[in-house]
Amino acid sequence: VWVSGPDALDGRALAAGLYKSGVVVEPGDVFYATARQHRNQLRIGYSSITADRIDAGIRLLAGALARQV
Repeated sequence: VWVSGPDALDGRALAAGLYKSGVVVEPGDVFYATARQHRNQLRIGYSSITADRIDAGIRLLAGALARQV
């Protein structure tokens, strides 16, 4: 799942903070040749996570996004 936030969102900083909380997302800019233009994007994977952990991770992600923007 790809998430595009507001232009001011720093996807790398958000991903680093979430990682400390046990939530792994990928900053989207690493998937583009012109990375600086896509720093507000995240890639969220869920295929290797058990279903009972997804809701808690999404709640942590939502809280972190709210604090960033």
